Order: sequence, then structure tokens, then C-alpha cells
Amino acid sequence: MGKSVAILMTTYNGERYLSQQIDSIRSQTFTNWTLFIRDDGSKDKTIEVIQRYSKIDDRIRFVENPSKFHGAYYNFFNLIEYVKNNYQFDYYFFCDQDDIWKEHKLEIQLLRFSKDDMPEMVYSDMSTIDASNNLIDISINKIMGIELPNINNLYFIHAYIWGCTAGFNHALLEMVPSVDIDKDYLYIEKLSHDNYFAKFALEYGKVLFCPEQLVLYRRHGHNVTTSHHFKLSPLNVFRKAILGFNELALTHAGVYNQTLYMLKKASGKNPLSDRLLEIQEVIKIGGLKGVRYFYQNRISRKQLVRTIGLYTIMLFGTYKKYIMKELL
Repeated sequence: MGKSVAILMTTYNGERYLSQQIDSIRSQTFTNWTLFIRDDGSKDKTIEVIQRYSKIDDRIRFVENPSKFHGAYYNFFNLIEYVKNNYQFDYYFFCDQDDIWKEHKLEIQLLRFSKDDMPEMVYSDMSTIDASNNLIDISINKIMGIELPNINNLYFIHAYIWGCTAGFNHALLEMVPSVDIDKDYLYIEKLSHDNYFAKFALEYGKVLFCPEQLVLYRRHGHNVTTSHHFKLSPLNVFRKAILGFNELALTHAGVYNQTLYMLKKASGKNPLSDRLLEIQEVIKIGGLKGVRYFYQNRISRKQLVRTIGLYTIMLFGTYKKYIMKELL
């Protein structure tokens, strides 16, 4: 029997673009997939769209949502646990409700996985489109540099592995510690599932990059990452540094909180390596120690102005007031 793929999609008020995304999945050249869709209490006709497709294509499954916790990350982690506990596939792919997949996406990414049992994640470049499907940028990698330059960057910068482009094998799913949403709900509210899985893949397996643009990522006013500025001019950086320094510190603290949570979960399985212990210490101490670590390990962004912001926040330790005390 051939490879099997589970596609994990969460939805919320997504009726406007959902049909285009599902149609793009149904048009994939690789066809042995099952699409699991978990809604988070949509007030529009999203559920009607899902049910309509599930009636005409038995590869599409609507997953009930009885959870008392609501939000994009809660929904994704709940869906991951549901599929993990009830099914087994060879590969798993994250999927947003409002993008469009190129027809060869699954086929190309599946070819990038190794044939061994090592935990692996594969992600790709993507193009951006607007609400009317007009092309904005042909390559996010050319703008932001999302091809991960070194293994340490992801612990301090979440600008590389976008969940809407990412897939992983069953070995990684089994290796990544499950999250207890009832117990850890404060952390999970802002814990990105893609970066959580990616860090475990980096540390205990492989992360592989496809240079092809395999997703048309939609930029509009309602998606979770729409506030992310792909292009940042020196003037915008200066304005942000002066007027929004606390906001910038909060953004960096969000990344560091997620890294500390991942390290906490990893230490529950095995003792942390010296390298991970050093990363943990750098986040906790910051200051000159953090800047020295950044320099020695070549932690940087593709754009110089972003790198300056990264170093400045670390040097002054302004992120520390936003670090969750339970993780220190």
C-alpha cells in the first residue's frame, strides 16, 4: 500500500475562502490523503461548506469541537491530539483555511522525506496573494529568508517555518510530547503548533526545505498572521523602536516563552543537551551574555534592521517582564 497523508485544518468564520482551499486540496496530484477539519465555533456558513464537501468526498472529515478552550492554537493542538489518538498515517500536513495549495504540493514535499524512521519535517517557500487572488510577492524566501540558516535561529526567531507549508512524518508525531491543554492552557494560548513541532524536529531529527513556492498564502484583514510585516523599511523600524518598543519586546518574549515551554517538555523525556541548556540560560539572563551568544552563533535576520532590533531587545532585556514566571 502507498503512502498515506493526513491534512489537518482548523477553521473559524472562513466561508469566504474555504472552498478555494478545499478545491486546491482535492486537485492534488497525490490523492491518498484524508482531510480533517475542526471548526472553532464559526458564526458564518463555514460548517455548511465543510459538510457539503464531506458529502461529496469521503476523504474529508468534519471533527466535532467540544472543547471549552477556543482560539487558533487551542484548536490546532486539539485536532493534532484527536488524529494522533484515533488514526495512524505516514505523513501529516498543517493547512490554513484561506490559502491555496499548488497542485503538486504534496507530491513534491513527500519526495523530500528520507526513507528512514528519523523524525522529520519538510516545509517550503510560498507566494503571497491578496483577497482577490492577485499575486503580491512571488517568494517569501527572497524577502524574508525563511530557509533556516542554522539550527539555533529558530529558538529565538519565528520567521522561518510557516505551518501552512509544513508537513512531518509519523516518527515526529510520536516523538513530540503531547500538550495537556487543561493543565497548560495559559502557555498553549500563544504556542504556535508549527514552531513547537519544528524545534523537536531540529533537535532530534531533521528539518528540510523545499525552495519551490508550493502555497499561495493569502494576506487579508482577518487571518492570524496578517499583522506580520514582510517588508520592513529602516523608517518603519525606527518608528517601531521609538513608539512601539514594548510591543517589540512583547513579540520577542512570545518567541522566548515558546522556546522555554518546548525545553520544559523536552526535559521531561530526556536530560537537555548542553547546547539547549545554554539557550535556556541565554533567554533567562539576556544582556551582554545574550548578545555575545547571538554573535558567536550567528543569530541574525535577513534584513539588517531586523537583526538590530533582535540584538537591542536582548541587550536591554526588555522582554523579561513578559516572560512567564513558571518557565523561569
